[in-house]
Amino acid sequence: YSLALLDLGKAVVSATASPLTITIPSDLTASWPLTMLSIILLVVPYGLGAWTIAPAAGVSLFSPPSFTASGNRTFTWGLAALQRYTTNAWMLTGTNVS
Repeated sequence: YSLALLDLGKAVVSATASPLTITIPSDLTASWPLTMLSIILLVVPYGLGAWTIAPAAGVSLFSPPSFTASGNRTFTWGLAALQRYTTNAWMLTGTNVS
């Protein structure tokens, strides 16, 4: 699944028991607004498949514990939030993010 402008301010939920990859597209592809902070909630119901959060080429994904840029992150059941804070830079925080 590739995130889109329609996902801003909403929760992305899936009931699939299979693994799922969520791609964060670049600002050039998605035309993310430059004047607002973009927040997308990710919800994986308990006991279902793990999600991989994958930044597209040119996109930086920052997450705990060091908040340094990283590649793909795995997210199992729980709640997480993606926040865009500058051009092609997103922060992922939440439960069970590794």
